[in-house]
Amino acid sequence: MNLIGEVWTKKERVGEVERNQAIREMRLGVKIRDWVAVLRTVGDLPPCAELWLAKMNKWADTLLHAAITYRAPTAVVDELLDEMRRHEFDVMEIVSARNQWGNTPLHCAASRGSPLLCRSILHALPTDEQITRAVLERNKERETPVFLAAVHGHPKTFHFLSDFVEPEHTTAPYMKPNGDSVLHVTIQRKYFELSFAIMRHIPDLASIINEKGQAPLDVLASIPSAFRSATHLSWWERLWYPFITIRPILPWPPCLRRSDLDHDGPPDQLPTPEAPFGFSILRSTMEKKRRHVFGWRIMKRLLDSDAFYDSLTERELLVLDHDHPANLPMLASSLLGWTPLLRATKYGAIELVLAILEKKPFAIEDESDEKKNVMLVAVEER
Repeated sequence: MNLIGEVWTKKERVGEVERNQAIREMRLGVKIRDWVAVLRTVGDLPPCAELWLAKMNKWADTLLHAAITYRAPTAVVDELLDEMRRHEFDVMEIVSARNQWGNTPLHCAASRGSPLLCRSILHALPTDEQITRAVLERNKERETPVFLAAVHGHPKTFHFLSDFVEPEHTTAPYMKPNGDSVLHVTIQRKYFELSFAIMRHIPDLASIINEKGQAPLDVLASIPSAFRSATHLSWWERLWYPFITIRPILPWPPCLRRSDLDHDGPPDQLPTPEAPFGFSILRSTMEKKRRHVFGWRIMKRLLDSDAFYDSLTERELLVLDHDHPANLPMLASSLLGWTPLLRATKYGAIELVLAILEKKPFAIEDESDEKKNVMLVAVEER
């Protein structure tokens, strides 16, 4: 029995040495981006799930993380996923592996903006339940893959992943626990065309107020460059501005089908309009006008949703009831401190000021926490 035990121990040691050597070769291949060598190493190995969970770098990326993050060709990622299925590994365990930031491979694919990689990862999972679980996974920042796709300005990836969000999940996958939604973030990052598309796709997000007391309208009111009246134009920009026609360059909804993802296409990013007649000097003016046009459209849709001001009166009453469970002091203070009208007045967004007063005339009574009304704010800031 002792002799047999020694033989098995020796075999285990040999197997461990081989695994360690394979991990070193995989790390070297990842480091120098030699994906052919990586695939050769993986193909020569005996079935072992531990190798797929081994850390390839100091950020705790697995092999699948690294291939996606370091922009390996899609064919390489597909071959890695095929290798997992061929050996009947627990694909869910590998796809759920997290790196230093808590990102799964699907998070990385969403950040990279590749609907093709997202499709490959989700199709590697055998059940619908596992697919839903992968789409709803959150990283350490409490962000889902679909949230990251919007944050990084990838419209096709966002739309593809949103197809896997079940109706019963409502707006939860599109939000962080602090109340920040994809609409808050895309407006803040000035992805106005994507923001407008998201509002059409998920209208309930217009009514979300985060724990800082900010609705999407507050975020928009804090961006002067979203409005013509608050944007400085040089004399030659003022000359060209009226003659620039803005057309949507982001088709929405894109009706992205699985069959549309058979080949790598152009990068999934917000398109940049080309200046007419090759006058690249006009591009900045076109970008400013595009921002103004979609800023105006977002403003109109947010005001039509009645999300902010209709809830403001109720929250004012809740402030008086200190025992009410919905009474959040920080939220109420922020809401009553700077409303969208006061923010728009502060930054000189005349279009937003007029639109708010037309839609909600009682907003003229808004006061900051320092008891400053709209007239006093206007005088102080201008």
